[in-house]
Amino acid sequence: MPIELPTYRRSGLPRNDFLSPGTTSTSWTGILGYVIGVVVILVVILLIVNYTITPIFRLYPGGPGYIPIPGGDTSQVFWKQGSGKSGTVSPFSDISTNVVAIPSQWSFSLDIDITNPMHISQSPRVLFYRGPPDVSGNPPEGNSSTILGLIGNYNVAFALLPDTTDLVVSILNSSMGMENVVIPNVPVQTPFRVGVILSDTAMEVYLNGLLQRTRTFESGTTPLNATGMFYPPQGINAEIAKVANLHLWNSVISPSQMRYATPGLMTVSAKEKSDIPTSSCLSGLEKEAEGDVSGASSNLSSWSKTFQANVGSLSSSIQTSVNTAT
Repeated sequence: MPIELPTYRRSGLPRNDFLSPGTTSTSWTGILGYVIGVVVILVVILLIVNYTITPIFRLYPGGPGYIPIPGGDTSQVFWKQGSGKSGTVSPFSDISTNVVAIPSQWSFSLDIDITNPMHISQSPRVLFYRGPPDVSGNPPEGNSSTILGLIGNYNVAFALLPDTTDLVVSILNSSMGMENVVIPNVPVQTPFRVGVILSDTAMEVYLNGLLQRTRTFESGTTPLNATGMFYPPQGINAEIAKVANLHLWNSVISPSQMRYATPGLMTVSAKEKSDIPTSSCLSGLEKEAEGDVSGASSNLSSWSKTFQANVGSLSSSIQTSVNTAT
């Protein structure tokens, strides 16, 4: 009598009577739960270390910690490079920023490229400022030897001195006094970044992330509440420099935040470096000097003719006197 083999033998599959149909999925679920549990325990340990021993999570560029956490940086960037035609940018109201109506306890940085410093002047050459517009909606301007005389009241301003590449960073205090920091000989045709950390009692000024000077304000004063608009270079000053990447923080930040702020420093192509405006005060001075030389030559020629005429007249007089005497 023939013996019938079991079904699992016929199919060639080994028999596994001790595993039920749902055992495999249950095993994977257990492994996944184990992994999640380990991750949660590690995160808890890292949080405890982060807040009790040493920072682990880095909430913003330049901040302490090792693991970057997205979304921790609440700063804003305006005048991003490439947002304006040929590097030009437009004034804007601070109502759209995180520092609206905040005259102190805020920080900012600005990239500057001085393309043509030869536009010398008798007044400071304002490259940036924050302050109210006049009634016509235009920035207040004038002729003066001081920034205050040029733009009236302001919160903060940058300006080149009239005939040098020294950059003045100026805060107007509540007593209408100028609190100035001068950065000597800033780079020309090479972009650089100026940063300012502004508190109620002092300001720190940075150049390319390095502290240049700390200035304590006059006793009993704070930065003037003169907000409203942010202005790039205006008028002829727009031919002197380009600005980009105005970075705003609505708090007093740390030096490392200032040093490692993103985006990076603005870049300038070789073509842009070669496209320096031909109209400058230097060429005007050269033309004026040529005019002075031409005028001097003309005066010399006229004087020479007059001298020759006088000599001739004197000779005739002497000859007449001699003839009369003889």
